[in-house]
Amino acid sequence: MDKSLYRDLEIADMKIRYDAYAKAILSYRIILAHILVGVVPEYEGMDPEEVARLIEAPAVSAVPVGTGEREWYFIDPADDGCPLITGENTESRIPGEGATVFDILVSALAPKRESDGYRKMLVDVEAQNCGLTGYWIEARAVFYSSRAISSQQGREFTDSHYEQILTVNSVWILTDPPAAARNTVTRYTFQPENLYGDYGDRKRCDLMRVILIGLPKELPEPGESTPLVRLLTTIFSLKLSFTEKRQILTEEFGIRMDPETEGRLEEMCNWSEAIERDALERGEKIGMERGKELNRLENARELLDVLSPEIIAQKLKLSLETVLGLRAGTDH
Repeated sequence: MDKSLYRDLEIADMKIRYDAYAKAILSYRIILAHILVGVVPEYEGMDPEEVARLIEAPAVSAVPVGTGEREWYFIDPADDGCPLITGENTESRIPGEGATVFDILVSALAPKRESDGYRKMLVDVEAQNCGLTGYWIEARAVFYSSRAISSQQGREFTDSHYEQILTVNSVWILTDPPAAARNTVTRYTFQPENLYGDYGDRKRCDLMRVILIGLPKELPEPGESTPLVRLLTTIFSLKLSFTEKRQILTEEFGIRMDPETEGRLEEMCNWSEAIERDALERGEKIGMERGKELNRLENARELLDVLSPEIIAQKLKLSLETVLGLRAGTDH
């Protein structure tokens, strides 16, 4: 096994560890609460601390007379002293269709504006490096949302009681999006289109929402983006130090971190620094190699008048085709 392969394996291990710590940070109730406040309509304007208590909150359900949608009621606030969520089963396996593994899949209660009760929802959060994919990210997000809906049968509803399906909010954090998607937040929903007449029941058009959050290359200044984009960019930044991240999270967003949380964030920063350092080293190496290549090409051009292409190729370790191409260009 050559050294470059060993190095590639080492970098792959770094990225796996970084992704694992990033996923762990996203599993904190208060971080998820900020995400819900930032992109899910039912939580708009709410205090993230209050929303954090609604994530995996103990509740009982009842079906109001004349309707099919369940209404949920608190038993007790979700205050078990653990800042991390437990999460739903993150693997959806359907015979003949393989398995789908979610990064984070969690339930949450959302206040119902027309009553004192709550709606239960599912929240899927995925962190995705778009630079590593060869597919349309929106299509994958719709697929994951569909799986999160179909997997509810037998668990959240039985038989043909489709009216009891829980809304799925699938949030995709794009850490390296295309330039056009940087510093953007996009929500996809489905709505009726009245081709004839005016029916279009909109009661449950919220069953599936896909939200894409494209992070910018650099941390935006306050006011240059949404608070959520600034928060997530802080967490995923490869350039900010642990001290800088902790300062922004605590002073700007009021996120109090216990020693375990700080430890996870610091480890994530350590791995991000290692990945960044390796990228710089590789860039310098590529630059040096390109420089050597250019020097060889310049030397080959100067020798064309005195040596044959075959000898030049041999001495300068260039392909014969390259040298012949240089001669053809010189002739012109």
